[in-house]
Amino acid sequence: MRLLNQAAKSPQWFDDVHLKEFARREHYDLDMYTFRYGLEVDRLEEWKKHGVTHTVFYNAVLRNGGTGQVIVHDAPLLRKLGNFAQIYLFRALHRFCV
Repeated sequence: MRLLNQAAKSPQWFDDVHLKEFARREHYDLDMYTFRYGLEVDRLEEWKKHGVTHTVFYNAVLRNGGTGQVIVHDAPLLRKLGNFAQIYLFRALHRFCV
């Protein structure tokens, strides 16, 4: 198990080509469990240039001898709502304070 984070462009976004290719090439099954959604306020200006809206933190489980399947499990609804409420609040505060 490993904790991974990734910059995302929408709430449903997962596109890590390197992980998918690795799983296929090495015959692993990869389960990505969404741990939380977050925001790095000090990087908002840089993210805006690239269309990044937030980060996603995953617990990754890699199983040997698989078919190369990558499955992303979303966070529970209440956690997701709480995380995005915090993200939108920090974005609003950042707009008015900077």
